[in-house]
Amino acid sequence: MSLSRTRRGWRWLKYRALGQGVRNAASRRSFASHRPALDAVQARLAADLARDGFARTSFAELFGAAEWEPLRAAGEAFAEGERVRRAIERYQRESTGKQYLVRLWPEPPELPPSDPWLRLGLHERLLDLVNSYLGLWSKLNYVDLWYTIPVEGERRAVASQRWHRDPEDERMVKAFLYLSDVDEGAGPLEYVRGSTGAGRWSGLWPNPALGEASYPPDGELEARVPESDRVVCTGPAGTLILCDTHGFHRGGLATRSPRLFATWAWVTPASIFARRFRVTGVTSDLDSTAEYALR
Repeated sequence: MSLSRTRRGWRWLKYRALGQGVRNAASRRSFASHRPALDAVQARLAADLARDGFARTSFAELFGAAEWEPLRAAGEAFAEGERVRRAIERYQRESTGKQYLVRLWPEPPELPPSDPWLRLGLHERLLDLVNSYLGLWSKLNYVDLWYTIPVEGERRAVASQRWHRDPEDERMVKAFLYLSDVDEGAGPLEYVRGSTGAGRWSGLWPNPALGEASYPPDGELEARVPESDRVVCTGPAGTLILCDTHGFHRGGLATRSPRLFATWAWVTPASIFARRFRVTGVTSDLDSTAEYALR
C-alpha cells in the first residue's frame, strides 16, 4: 500500500530539511575537520565507488589475513547450526516470500560492544573508506549474517532477488563479505554500474518516494542496460564487495549451492530509517567516527 500524501510530505520535510540541511551538514563538517588519510587500497576502492557505485576487494587485502579465520569459523558454525537447519525444513514445506533467507539474529538484535561483526562494521579501515565515499561521518544502520537457501525447480525470484533500489537513503553503502565460495549457482550479488549518483543509469526507475523501493518490471532492466554494465559478483570466501545500494542490485537466487555472507549498511544522518540493531553496554573504547556511527 502506498503512503498517504501527508506521510510522504512529512518524510520529505524530515529528510530534506532536518536530515540533509542540518544533520548531514554537521556531519560533513566533522568529516572535513577529521579527514582520514587513505592508503592505496582504500583510495582505489573509494575511487571505484565514486565512479561506478561498486568496488570489490578481499578481506585479506583490506584488513590483513590474521582476523579472517575466526570470522570464517563463526560463519561456518552458523551455517551448520540448528537455526539454518530448521529454516531449510520450513522453506521446503512453504517456499513463500523471503523465507529463502536465514539471518543470524532476530530483528532487532541486541549486540554487545565486543561482537566481532559489529566491531568489523566500525573498523577504522572500513569506516574511513565508507565515510570518504559519502563525504561525511556515516551511521551504521545494519549488521547481520545471511544464509541463502538454494531454490528447487523453477521458483520465481522474489523480494531482493529482483532488481531494485534500496529505500533507506539516496546515498548509502552496503558491504557483503562472502564466508563461502559463491559461484553463479549460489545466487551472487549483481550490480548495475553507474546506476547511482551522476551515473549513466541513475535516472532509470527512480524510487517512487522517500522510503519506497523501486522494482522495475521483470526483464525490462536487462533490455535497457547492457551486460557489460551488469556486474555478477562471484568470488571465493573472503571476497568483500562494497556498493551504493541506492543503485540497482539483486542477489540470492541460489539454484545449486547456498550463499553465506556477512553484511553491513551505512547511511547518512539524514536517513529516515531507524537503526536495525541495539548495542548493549559501554562503547567508550571507540574512536570519534565509530562512536558517531552508533549514535
